[in-house]
Amino acid sequence: CDMLVEEAEIARRKGDGIPAVPPDATPWQRIYRRSVTQLSDGAVLDGAEQFRNIASTPPRHNH
Repeated sequence: CDMLVEEAEIARRKGDGIPAVPPDATPWQRIYRRSVTQLSDGAVLDGAEQFRNIASTPPRHNH
């Protein structure tokens, strides 16, 4: 790897483990954490796939 971090520092960080996730600070943060997929999966709202083609359906008349 082409990093500027010493091997000892990498080993120390691995030994520290994964840091604890702080508690939710706002209701929006809680919604985001519970509803959004991982970045590797697109970081989209879970279940949003069913709404991909909404532009192909005319909007309803709501007046």
